[in-house]
Amino acid sequence: MRTADNVRSLRAQDVPLVIKMREAAHRALDLLSVPRDPSMRRLGFHIPPYISVGHLHLHVHAMPFNNRLKRWKYPVRAGNGSTTSKAFSWFVEVDQAIAILERGGRVKIGSC
Repeated sequence: MRTADNVRSLRAQDVPLVIKMREAAHRALDLLSVPRDPSMRRLGFHIPPYISVGHLHLHVHAMPFNNRLKRWKYPVRAGNGSTTSKAFSWFVEVDQAIAILERGGRVKIGSC
């Protein structure tokens, strides 16, 4: 198994790893009784150079956060051809990262 330094180093072959990371995050939030409502959970990666540690790690947040952050979004094409929205260019939600990787893309600043 190869080493992934950060989300930018991930490739399509790494989708199973990212899915396992997402599953582990949901299990941890389940143990904390965080509702399964998607609006109550945020999972994602900071995209280099906007990282503070040099290894792949998934941010796992129980909500609510201040909802004002939701207004800065732009479209991202998912692997199935549908369009979703991605918040800040330096953060990608785990499902968006999976969609980008599944279509053979790479997660980067301004991924679409």
